[in-house]
Amino acid sequence: MRAAAASFLLCACTLARLPDASFPCSVDADCLSGACVAGTCRGTPSDAGQPDSGAVDAGAVDAGAVDAGAVDSGAVDAGVPDAGAPDSGTADAGEADAGFDAGAEPLFCETWACAASGFTPWDGGLDGGYELDEAPCAEFSGGQPWFGAVLAPSGNVVGIPKGARQPLRVNSKSLACATFGKPRLEDAGTWVSGVLGRDGLIYAAPNTAHRILQIDEREDAGDDVLFEWGPELFRNGQPPGFLGAVLDSRGDIWMVSALGHGIARVTGDGGAVQWFATSGPSNFWGVARVESAGQELLVAVPQDGFGAVYVATPADERFFPASGPYQGQPSLFGVHATAEGSLVSAGLNAQIVAHLQPLPDAGIAVDGLDAGGLSIGFRATGPHGDVWAMPHYSQAQVTRITPKGPTVFPVTFSAPGYSTCAVIATEYGIVGLPCELNDRVLRLRFSSGERRNLQQLLSPFFNKL
Repeated sequence: MRAAAASFLLCACTLARLPDASFPCSVDADCLSGACVAGTCRGTPSDAGQPDSGAVDAGAVDAGAVDAGAVDSGAVDAGVPDAGAPDSGTADAGEADAGFDAGAEPLFCETWACAASGFTPWDGGLDGGYELDEAPCAEFSGGQPWFGAVLAPSGNVVGIPKGARQPLRVNSKSLACATFGKPRLEDAGTWVSGVLGRDGLIYAAPNTAHRILQIDEREDAGDDVLFEWGPELFRNGQPPGFLGAVLDSRGDIWMVSALGHGIARVTGDGGAVQWFATSGPSNFWGVARVESAGQELLVAVPQDGFGAVYVATPADERFFPASGPYQGQPSLFGVHATAEGSLVSAGLNAQIVAHLQPLPDAGIAVDGLDAGGLSIGFRATGPHGDVWAMPHYSQAQVTRITPKGPTVFPVTFSAPGYSTCAVIATEYGIVGLPCELNDRVLRLRFSSGERRNLQQLLSPFFNKL
């Protein structure tokens, strides 16, 4: 196994401090409700509370991670593990009627202080405090029908259609699954990963498709809920190969390419696209949003041997390398927030776990932690602010990842394989979608329960591949 360590320094930023139970704040946006008065949130507090026993009231964390098996090497499947020829098609033109009141309470937390206030310490030790349950998904027929997922305002998990012709809807409480929407035609291409927009609609990043796929997940919206949206995103006749997306504080969608096309920003109204080249060849496998000293940063992680960890300051509309090339290090796939406001990413086949730490005076430091040869699957930020990876391939285990490194926990699982291609944190546990040899919806639950509320779980700080 290769152990790696690197420290990359650049722009001035500091690590955001988490609020304590009194919900300290600096601006109104730090508060779930009410206003920031004399450094403290005042008004009716929004207590995360325990999950209710009624309809699904869930939320999502990021979905991201190491993938199953070999990746395509430069073909149109953009670093996404091959699931055979895509079974895809054309979405309807036009736009969905979101049906959300723009004047209502914000759909999700826009600041890290708001998003992170529901974390509770891990109390499971090494022997307990977690369980894995599962439910068969009759909609699954093999391969990688859905790759990446987004939590909807309904609390349902929505799988992004890659090999499938429709997105998947999973009830995070019952684990019931069903496809929805008018099936796409065979030649529309594929989408991988996505974001939740401020309008409550889901925006899926095109991998081999030409445009973003807008998805209206509301169960009363009927079948006409899939729309091709925004500008043309092919470059020089080539598919964009996006593999990772994130929403910034302005509502713009940033997507990173695994085919060497760089980084794209699509404006929140879908009216324009801006491309950002990198200083060297860079194929990306994930992007995340983080705060440092009140400054918003976007961090993109690279495929093995193809460049640096890149950092963006959206307000300045520039993307730049955190330091020198990340060459010679294992691939990084997916990037996820921790309770302290830093990020972790895992190497393909888990030769390395990378800790990406915002620094008080010099940007992002990237430290490589030896993963001990673990096979780490897709993952999400759990209720304790730790990142949890689902079982991957034949290993009957889940993995807890902290800034200090990974810890493995055994699980019992009845399906013939262990792969997932999307993982989302909800109010009822961390949910993984079926993929390859696994025909089950999986859910990792904790005895301490989920303390984050829907606004927190839907936050763009967590909603990513």
